[in-house]
Amino acid sequence: MLEVNDGTGVFADCTLLEEADLSQTGITELEGTFEGCSALETVKLPENITKIGFGTFTGCSSLEKMDLSQTLVTEIGGSAFSACSGLKTVKFPKTLTAIDSYAFLSCKNLTGELDLSQTAVKTIGICAFYKDGGVLGKIRLPKTITEIGSEAFSWETTDGPEKIYVITSLSKDKINAEAFKRNVPVVVCPYLYTIKFDGNGAAKGKMSERACAAGQKEKLSKNKFEKKGYTFAGWNTQPDGKGTFYEENAYVKNLTKKADEVVTLYAQWKAAQYQITYNLNGGKNNKKNPKTYKITSKTIKLSNPSKKGYVFKGWYCDKKCTKKVTSIKKGSTGKVTLYAKWAKEKYTITYKLNGGKNNKKNPKTYTITSKMIKLAAPTRKGYVFKGWYRDKKCTRKVTSIKKGSTGKITLYAKWKKK
Repeated sequence: MLEVNDGTGVFADCTLLEEADLSQTGITELEGTFEGCSALETVKLPENITKIGFGTFTGCSSLEKMDLSQTLVTEIGGSAFSACSGLKTVKFPKTLTAIDSYAFLSCKNLTGELDLSQTAVKTIGICAFYKDGGVLGKIRLPKTITEIGSEAFSWETTDGPEKIYVITSLSKDKINAEAFKRNVPVVVCPYLYTIKFDGNGAAKGKMSERACAAGQKEKLSKNKFEKKGYTFAGWNTQPDGKGTFYEENAYVKNLTKKADEVVTLYAQWKAAQYQITYNLNGGKNNKKNPKTYKITSKTIKLSNPSKKGYVFKGWYCDKKCTKKVTSIKKGSTGKVTLYAKWAKEKYTITYKLNGGKNNKKNPKTYTITSKMIKLAAPTRKGYVFKGWYRDKKCTRKVTSIKKGSTGKITLYAKWKKK
């Protein structure tokens, strides 16, 4: 550790210097002190220092942070931190009143948020934060600001946020029109707030928080959350939906009057309705079987359909009827297609021969698809067969059973003595 009591150009171009401690010195001003110290990583400054002069840290590319918050610095001089390409964060003191031209020129890693709101800064010089890479997303300016130089916050690239937010009490017309030259759109506002998106029970998806400017309309982000069995139904300020409702792509403005407050919007969900398709294969569905269901529906016990001449053998979820299903359980999701399986019903034919003997050609059973059955005559010794009848009194004669017939059949033989 090297200690010194003089701050003017004393370490310039010391390319091997990595650390310096000036905290115990009486130095109040620095100028060119560490210029070209490319390996410098850590610096401790005295609390009573009042000025970081011209070129003090120019080219200190290894310096990543600078904390001036506990010092009495009133001015950061021209090119004081220019070409500090590794500089990521700077904390400014309340006493600061001026940032001179080119002070942070080409500090490409100084991105995110630049907060000067707690300082007394009145002037920011030409190209003070001009960079050839990286973009500041938020710039907080104090109420004391009166002048911003040309291209003070300009970039050679548009990589970065969609908008630059300048938080200041100044109206936009009082800010130098060239201050943000070659940059993405600038939104000047008195304060920022954040919108946080909550999935409210979602199992999948992530959404980034949104910085919003007071007085500006902001379009809500498109929903990226997913909840099984539900469809997205908008946003609400309350999880239970009893707050203020917003459509997915709604424009909102001033969701809060408090600076830096986080406003949480909760996803609202509606149980999705799924279709149930019944492939009846010629049958007729049971009215008890619903056409749709939801994840919240009670377990649906599937009822049997009907088909003339057939016996129902069950519902299946595949065409080949290998995966049988009897119900749709509560908590199920997705479209459901069901296939009815059928077997031909066999009907018995009962012959009331009244003492006769049946003809072997007469079948004992038939189905709806059987060819027309021409009934053969039975025999009875000493009698002449007078036909088959459907009733005991032998008033309704029948000679055949037509194709497509169904049901049990009882036939009565009629005889006449020879």
